[in-house]
Amino acid sequence: MAASRFDLGRYVPVRDRIRAFYKEFPTGSIRTEPVRLEDGLVLFKASVYRDPHDPAPTTGWAHERVGADAAEFGRFFERCETAAVGRALANRNLAGGRRPSREEMEKVVQRRTTPSEPVGRIRALLAVAPLPVARRRRIEEKLRSGLTGQAAHELEAYLLALTAPKRARK
Repeated sequence: MAASRFDLGRYVPVRDRIRAFYKEFPTGSIRTEPVRLEDGLVLFKASVYRDPHDPAPTTGWAHERVGADAAEFGRFFERCETAAVGRALANRNLAGGRRPSREEMEKVVQRRTTPSEPVGRIRALLAVAPLPVARRRRIEEKLRSGLTGQAAHELEAYLLALTAPKRARK
């Protein structure tokens, strides 16, 4: 994907989503938790509560892999947490019209993500994910027909969440 195909100005930064959330829900809260951290991979869950007694918080999940660059190691954890918060707020309809946050799209543009890179990881996760046969077939069909970089990233996050150890999933 060429960087010129994205107009980053059309994507809302997570900080703006957070402001909109607290404006609409002044007694609400945003809670995050790392669900998995191993071998250069972090998986985060964010929960958005409209008020202190919200029985059904909105959630968002994100994952990040650390690159070979040692300077990047300190930022990948923070980027993952920010992405999870952005997705939870998007699920709460605070995305400003577009689901991916500006930060997520900047990452796509910066890395020029190729869909073939995570396909091997997706296939490995698919082999162990507890999925109904029909859903597994739909995912396999998507892999055969091709995925955008963003779709591959989201599918990998979904499968990581499904395969996370039960003690980590709450």
